[in-house]
Amino acid sequence: IHERKKQRSKKKQTLVEKEIENRDLKSDQQVVGDWERQNVTKKDWNLLKTYVHRYPTLKPTEQDTMTREVAEILLPKLGLEDGTKSEDELATRLYAAYIDLKEEWEFQL
Repeated sequence: IHERKKQRSKKKQTLVEKEIENRDLKSDQQVVGDWERQNVTKKDWNLLKTYVHRYPTLKPTEQDTMTREVAEILLPKLGLEDGTKSEDELATRLYAAYIDLKEEWEFQL
């Protein structure tokens, strides 16, 4: 009698990973310059991280409001503000900044 091997289930994607995949973002894209990267404080990082983790669970109207508020605070500091008005584009930029800064900040903490 042979025992069946347990099939290894694929690691389930988190909501953040799904959102990043849906936005077609890659970790090798650098969007935040070195100068702006030095200006990011722990408070800024926590705001960005909280935004990215909460975004997928919010209703669309709440997503738009939260995106606009966080973008007004962080995008000028990150040098990513260029007058874009679309909430979806702002959210994509915030996610791109999150991916870019994640390795550095997760390592430091």
